[in-house]
Order: sequence, then C-alpha cells, then structure tokens
Amino acid sequence: NFAATPVTKEQQRILNESAIQIIAVERELNQVDRGDVERIKSHFFCQILLRESKQYVMTLHGQGLIPEKDANGMVQDLDDHLEEVVMWHRMAYVGHLGLDEQAERLRNLPQNLIEELNLEEAIEDMTNVGGQSGIPRTSTMIHIDNEF
Repeated sequence: NFAATPVTKEQQRILNESAIQIIAVERELNQVDRGDVERIKSHFFCQILLRESKQYVMTLHGQGLIPEKDANGMVQDLDDHLEEVVMWHRMAYVGHLGLDEQAERLRNLPQNLIEELNLEEAIEDMTNVGGQSGIPRTSTMIHIDNEF
C-alpha cells in the first residue's frame, strides 16, 4: 500500500514544492475579480454542456434511437452554438469595453450572425451614442442571450 510506506526525501521535496505552488496560485486567484471568475466558469460550463450534448446525441444515434437525419441536424446545431461560444470568448473579454470598442467588435462578427441576432440597429445606436459628449463610453455593457 503506497500510503502506508514512509515518504522519501524526494517525494517530500516534491510535496513541498507543490504546496508552495498552490499557495502562489491561491494568492494570484485572490487578486482576480470574482465576477471575471464566474464569467470564465460559465463560459467553460457552456462549452462542456455543448460538447457533452453532442456526444450524447452521437451515442443515441449509434444505439439507433435517433435517425441519422435528426442526429446530423442536432449535431450541426450544437456545433454552431459551440462555435458561437468560442467566438465570443475570442472576441470580447479583457474587462469592460467602451461603446466604440464594443461596436467595432460587433462589426467584426460574421454577417449572418449579426443579421440572425438583429444587431445592426444596436451597433448603429452604440456608434451614435458613443460619439455624443457627456455620455460615458465605458458604462454600457452588451449582453446577448442566445437561446439554446
């Protein structure tokens, strides 16, 4: 039994180094904004759910419980949603963006997504508001819920 044997000097050195690294990471994590941590966790949770859902659909199809046509449609939908989650992660993070930067990033989205989410008017409004004096450019955040 491994746990019953005494720890060697080398094993103890490794355990000590690991403990030091854990303390260093905990210090770093304590400096991170909790809201950012929750957003990152939510982002990863979405990715996990989408990947697991895709695997589940493929398993059901493999067992003959879902016809191929339906399974292909579901997998395509899940892949599309996963691509959107990954794209949002690449497109917008790093704190709170000003309206100009938000509008610019939204303009860089694929045109079909802009049309699907009806973002043209919002982008135009953000551009017009961002240029007016007296309106803080960093006070408005965009939040788009994609129904799954």
